Amino acid sequence: MDSITHIVVGATAGYMVAGRTYGKRAMIWGALGGSMPDIDVISNLWTDPVDSLMAHRGITHSLLFLAFGSVLLTWLNGLFYKNDLQNGRNMRFFVASFLLVLAAVTALVMNVLLLSFDGLWLLLSIPFCIWGGVKLIKIFRNYVLQPNIFVKPDFRIVWLVFFVSMSTHLFLDTCTVYGTGLLEPFSNHRFALSNISVVDIFFTIPAVVIILLACVTHRGIYYTKINIAWMILYFALTFFNYQYMLDVFGRALDKKDIPVKKMLISPAIMNNFLWYSVAETDTAFVTCSHSLFGQASVPDPINILPKSYQLLPEAASSSQLNTLKAFSRGYYNLVIDKQGDVQWNDLKFGMFSDAPKDANDYLFKFKLRHDNGVWTAQKASEMNKSLAEFWPEYWKRVWGQ
Repeated sequence: MDSITHIVVGATAGYMVAGRTYGKRAMIWGALGGSMPDIDVISNLWTDPVDSLMAHRGITHSLLFLAFGSVLLTWLNGLFYKNDLQNGRNMRFFVASFLLVLAAVTALVMNVLLLSFDGLWLLLSIPFCIWGGVKLIKIFRNYVLQPNIFVKPDFRIVWLVFFVSMSTHLFLDTCTVYGTGLLEPFSNHRFALSNISVVDIFFTIPAVVIILLACVTHRGIYYTKINIAWMILYFALTFFNYQYMLDVFGRALDKKDIPVKKMLISPAIMNNFLWYSVAETDTAFVTCSHSLFGQASVPDPINILPKSYQLLPEAASSSQLNTLKAFSRGYYNLVIDKQGDVQWNDLKFGMFSDAPKDANDYLFKFKLRHDNGVWTAQKASEMNKSLAEFWPEYWKRVWGQ
């Protein structure tokens, strides 16, 4: 999932494990552990967009990394406090500034997402953001000016914080359609439960609000318990929705007498109410979407996308093509774009509209080119509509309108 969600869930887990012993420090440790697996994003500095598909959520999201990484973080954390680095004025200023900036960026991102959802929610969030900002500035000031405090973390407790918070990261990412390499480097298999979107504002925004209340009040444990209860209830809902929509899509295809070899479903971006399905037959892929709030009992329209593998020569092969095939898990088709290039469309992530009209309607796509005897892929981002035009129509689909 997105970084904000990992930070919030990690901080909640950390405070629940060690908040009574180490106070708000446990939140910082948990947020660090919850973010640690995404250290693999630094590979983007030297890998191209295609190779980064499999590099991300690979070895650093494995059970092996969880075992060694949690111990490494605990050891480094012990060195930090053993050398009394936490009491240096510059260090306190850096930590406080970083957390304040992180909170500000989180508020900005959340408000941008709220604006795409409904301007009224943005107006309602402004007073809360101002109140939270004042509280955080007060915490910042007190943290920088506070007297030296001696802390000697217990290795077992801190290790448990990092182990649990890192585990939440692996769990969250495994619940998305992207897939997570839990068994790397022994197996390249990607585990994907597909019950929650990579960004879900209906899960994350309440969790952000609750963890902020835990930060700025003296009832941190109380709000942390509320946050954990909220997360458990929401995930229970996502698994229920998954099973319900699996039945809805299955019945719709049966009603159309479409013989399906395999099917994948997942929620659309930013919510758990609009769901997307892609099924494979012998000659085509069948896609459709359906909202939990829709008036119709079956998805409409149901799109038939004929398999178009003939657009690539049978012998076409390269490391990038092999990566795309592995990443897509077989759910892909090929089209010719407006420039006459072959475009690879990963069908796991849905489309910008109910039905694809041309190459720009696909969400996750790559342009394929044959240069000097080698097939290469370049990520494409063209859309038929701007985001300002897309979001209002998208939210209507979410609400089944």
